Amino acid sequence: MSQKMLVMEAEVEAARVQLEEALHQLSEAAQPGTQFRLLSEKAKDAAAAKVAEVKQFYAQAFSAAREGDRDAILALAATVAAAAGTVSFTVWRISQMSASAKRKRAWKDFTRSLRQVTPPDKVEFLVHSVDDPT
Repeated sequence: MSQKMLVMEAEVEAARVQLEEALHQLSEAAQPGTQFRLLSEKAKDAAAAKVAEVKQFYAQAFSAAREGDRDAILALAATVAAAAGTVSFTVWRISQMSASAKRKRAWKDFTRSLRQVTPPDKVEFLVHSVDDPT
């Protein structure tokens, strides 16, 4: 009977250790940092797969364009035009933002300089009555 009790205690202890390990894994998986890491790894993998797919497509299109395929040439031209438009828009937008920032900074400096203007000390104002000609 004592042998059977020892076996049962060992089984209970093994089950407890397994349960503790499972709870530890669950609590670790529920942490926001762990969730973020897992999602970022999944997003990186998906992005890498998409980049590989796009590379393969454009490699085939470039090969076809070299051979004179009109549709491939048009697809590559459209891609180049879209990229050039995107870069141009980005450069224009950055220049607009920097000009706007310069205007805001100039206005801020101007208003700050106005706050620094103080009237001179000991200014005397003479008030003359209407009847007094002096």
